[in-house]
Amino acid sequence: MSKSVQIMAIAVSFVALTLVSGVVYADEKNGKPFEAIWESIHNLESTQTKGITNVYSVQKTESIPGGTATTVKATCNSGDKVLGGGYENNIDATILEEKPDGDNGWIVIFERDSSGVSKAVTVHAMCATP
Repeated sequence: MSKSVQIMAIAVSFVALTLVSGVVYADEKNGKPFEAIWESIHNLESTQTKGITNVYSVQKTESIPGGTATTVKATCNSGDKVLGGGYENNIDATILEEKPDGDNGWIVIFERDSSGVSKAVTVHAMCATP
């Protein structure tokens, strides 16, 4: 399988997963949707790999207490690479930071107001086996 076909397969998988899960794996923080995913795909294309054998999504859900800032990280399997990520913010927490965590995860820092009840948030990472 050529690299261009592999890249297209990743893009199609990404779009399909996004449509099925309802989660947008993109860097919309700077008004540039999908920049993170395309940059990651380009980086994979430029490396010396024999092909991508597996594209998958992982998630991490944590409870965030009121009045705190909490870091939540979704991590790919050992040796795999993160292509992009996103989060579910059903509690209207403020996002202090969202970015790749090195090569193998996606990290989001959530901050909640002073209400004391803990609420759950979920971080997603789109991963691939090089």
